Amino acid sequence: MAEAEYNAAKAPGAAGALAEANGKDIADTESKLADLNRSGPVAVDATDEAPEMKEIDQQIAELQKHLTEMRSRNTNTLLTNLETRYRQTLAREEALRKSFNQQKSETVTQNKPRSISHSATGDRDE
Repeated sequence: MAEAEYNAAKAPGAAGALAEANGKDIADTESKLADLNRSGPVAVDATDEAPEMKEIDQQIAELQKHLTEMRSRNTNTLLTNLETRYRQTLAREEALRKSFNQQKSETVTQNKPRSISHSATGDRDE
């Protein structure tokens, strides 16, 4: 199961989607970005060179950069966590397999028929 989750997350775009599903910070930043984008049309009379427009553009650029960094960090963290869980599960499986094989070997050894050898004179009551 852990291996399947890890391998599925390695598919293109999958880890990003999984990470974003759990990212409240990303949603907050996207909301701020949307608010700034909506404030653009308010300044219809302002040109791109107007100080208030430059400030909004700068804020948008900073939020977009922050959003990209958060997505990357969340994706990397998710993949690392899934890989760690997969490796832990794999190690536990290997330990169980080793223990099982050891117990199986001991059981087979204990259940082998023992050959009973009698001396030439016999070990009978006389």
